[in-house]
Amino acid sequence: LEAERLERERLEAERAAAARLEAESVRPKVSRRAARRERREEKARRKEAERQAQEAARREKARLEAERKEAERQETERAEAERRETARAEAAQKEVEREEKARQEEARKAAEREAREEKARLKAARRQEEEAARAEAARAAAAQKEAQRAEAERLETVKQETARKEAERREAEREEAARLKAEQEEAAKRAAARKQAEREAERREKARQKEEARNERARLKAAEQSERLAKRQEAARLAAAREERASRDAAQREAVRLREARKLETAEVAPTADRDKRLRRRVVATLVGGSIVVVVLAVIIVAQNVRGDQGTPASSNAVDTPAASPAESLPPSPPTPSPPATSPPPAAEGTVAVPDLEGLSALEARAALLEAGLNYDGNIPTPGPAGVVLGSEPASGERVAEGTAVKIYIGAESDRLLEEETPG
Repeated sequence: LEAERLERERLEAERAAAARLEAESVRPKVSRRAARRERREEKARRKEAERQAQEAARREKARLEAERKEAERQETERAEAERRETARAEAAQKEVEREEKARQEEARKAAEREAREEKARLKAARRQEEEAARAEAARAAAAQKEAQRAEAERLETVKQETARKEAERREAEREEAARLKAEQEEAAKRAAARKQAEREAERREKARQKEEARNERARLKAAEQSERLAKRQEAARLAAAREERASRDAAQREAVRLREARKLETAEVAPTADRDKRLRRRVVATLVGGSIVVVVLAVIIVAQNVRGDQGTPASSNAVDTPAASPAESLPPSPPTPSPPATSPPPAAEGTVAVPDLEGLSALEARAALLEAGLNYDGNIPTPGPAGVVLGSEPASGERVAEGTAVKIYIGAESDRLLEEETPG
């Protein structure tokens, strides 16, 4: 604009000079010296106008260059901020993956430790069989009283454990990390106590079988039936424990998914009150579902115990068999590897085969996955018979690493399926 203004002034000056020259040519008395002086002055004015126009153009160019450099600097700063944000998000994702791998490794080590302890228990039981063969007849009555006392203690332990878990679930949102560690320690203690009780029960069962075989051959068949019942009860207790552990794992995965969802929402946009409320409801629903499963299993165990006490024939020389377990009220066992009491899960170079789960219920599928050394990763609703497993992912027969999470496809009728939430 300044250059245009100067150009207009120069043109006006030229027109004025031309007018003056024309007037001078009309006036013959004007001296040539004055004309030359005016021409020089006009030429100087034109040069001054051109110089001012060049100066204005130079200033405008410098201003545009400064604005361009400032825009480049701002773009560089914005790109650097985006790079730092991307690096922070990647670091958070890697940390989450590392924690998940550590948890899976801990679960695999715990399974291996349980298998070793079970093998040691079987060896100890065989040694105790030889000692029990020399026991006197009076030990039968004492063993019966000991069994009744142990059963009462076990029922009381189940009640106390159920109450403790309810209290822990109410505090899950405030003390998540501490709760997980406490549950792991408590699970180890319960496993040790359960295995000790199983060893004692098996020792008493073997002693009773030897004594009855030596005193009366006709009681051998009843003793064998009692032994088979005890094994079924033991398998049912193991299945109940695995179901409880699967419920805790589901709650843990839901909590991990909640943390990841909150991190993603914080990185993108601020979470709304409705979204937080829905997430809290999902966590509470998962925890309540797990507690209901535990309470139902405890009620079934008590009912079967009462049923077994009423149905056992009285005998002065016989020992009462252990109380019935939820195994009799559950569907038939799935065609999966036998529980650790008889043989540990097969493993070839750290891999296991995914069991065939088709036709089983959700509870049986969970138990089969845990017995095979795999983790349960939730249900996927699929059109088909309601409550029946139709397949799995990875598929059955495929060999995967121990501790791998497996999803099951379960049949559903429109909206009646209660889909279990899974992480991610």
